[in-house]
Amino acid sequence: MTTYTVHHPARAASEILKRSEEAEFVKDGFCWPALFIPFLWLIYRRLWLVLLAYLAFVVIVGLIGEAMSFSDYLVTLLGTSANIFLAFEANNLRRWTLRRHGDLDVGVVIAKPLIEAERRFFQSLIDRHEPLDDPQPVPEGPGRKPIRMAGALEDPDEMVGLFPAPGARA
Repeated sequence: MTTYTVHHPARAASEILKRSEEAEFVKDGFCWPALFIPFLWLIYRRLWLVLLAYLAFVVIVGLIGEAMSFSDYLVTLLGTSANIFLAFEANNLRRWTLRRHGDLDVGVVIAKPLIEAERRFFQSLIDRHEPLDDPQPVPEGPGRKPIRMAGALEDPDEMVGLFPAPGARA
């Protein structure tokens, strides 16, 4: 199972439900894309300050390696260790950036795929809070008939397939 933290700019649960597309689910743990394609991952996630720090580190390691005549093996090892460190801390850096932009931690969800985590989180919000919009009954008036579903039974004693309708005598 994977743990996700949920971040959202709104404070009230009803606001979170109304603007659910703004919710950000961040996985807890190692980030494989940040290991193999760190520049693209940082740009995709719009972590600009982290990208600048990462670029500065890579450039400084390259310059120090050049100035001190480090072997290519050592410079590669330092660059790889920077990628490994970034992969371990990538999601924490993402949370930090979301908090810096004003998003709040609104929940924690444990689920295997992301879509299941989203479903569980929003279902728990719906279960804990009253409905957002109470459906108003349509008043019956002249010229208005109640809508009946196709195939609805007129007589409760009618049969549905091989079974009697609910509430009918057997």
